Amino acid sequence: MAAMLSTAPLLLIAQRASALIPANDDEDEELVSKAKANRQKRIVEEKDTEQDFAKSAGYNGITLLTIERGVKKLAKSGSELEAGDLSSVAKLVSDSWVAEFKKAADSVATNANAKSAVSSAFSSISKLSSSAQRGDSSGAKQAFVGAVSSLQSWASGSGLQVKGL
Repeated sequence: MAAMLSTAPLLLIAQRASALIPANDDEDEELVSKAKANRQKRIVEEKDTEQDFAKSAGYNGITLLTIERGVKKLAKSGSELEAGDLSSVAKLVSDSWVAEFKKAADSVATNANAKSAVSSAFSSISKLSSSAQRGDSSGAKQAFVGAVSSLQSWASGSGLQVKGL
């Protein structure tokens, strides 16, 4: 009997707490579809804003896309390097994307410091490739760090904010 009396206040609190929980809006299909449409609209607006900025700054979409792809490939090579897979690193950094990335980076480099950083970055990528082909893990890691550091200098010198660097 005493046990029942001691749990009675807890039941009253639990009833009050359950009244604070709102209805499940996930089941309201109209509300969910409206939220999805609004999110889609914001994404399109963000892309348009980014493209307008790139055009006003003198960059074209293909150049920026090539740079983004290059950074992603370099990041992938860093992951492979971290995993110790030098053959994958060698294969990845000796692919055609490197030349395309260099061309795009050169076109965006607007001053002497940025141009120097591009040259240094791609020299380091070349060293990364040769070190990975030789199986020199330490040399490959040093070259990778040099490439990333130079690309960061290039990006800041060119006024770019590149995700992944």
